[in-house]
Amino acid sequence: STRNDFDLPEICQGIPKNDLRDSSINRFRIFDEISEIITLKINEDCDSSEYPDGLIWDETTESIYTIKKNDPQSVRIEINRYLKYYFQDQSTIKVDIKTKSIMFTKNSPSTYEVEHQLNINNKDQIFFDKNWNLSFPRINY
Repeated sequence: STRNDFDLPEICQGIPKNDLRDSSINRFRIFDEISEIITLKINEDCDSSEYPDGLIWDETTESIYTIKKNDPQSVRIEINRYLKYYFQDQSTIKVDIKTKSIMFTKNSPSTYEVEHQLNINNKDQIFFDKNWNLSFPRINY
């Protein structure tokens, strides 16, 4: 038998917000006939909203996928995210967050590579800035 230790969650009205820009997605596919590289680029605008206290939240994402025709080991993925939040007068908080993640393979040595960047600025001053590089051996069967 199953036992339910938790009551149903309370449901409340969401925080009202003013949409400054609607969300949208654009996709582009490019084929370079000379290099035979296929690129899929997705731009996602996650909208811009203003909350009752005046906080503005703005987020976008750009995803780029590339692969060479008939070469699965050439795959490369890059994801860039941009997030801003600030008050209209920008006096107390103005935060810009940028992330960049790249994933790809290397043949020598045979590895999967992951690179991450995280940059956070507050009022146009660096608050946090870090890079990570990870490498995993590729197992061939």
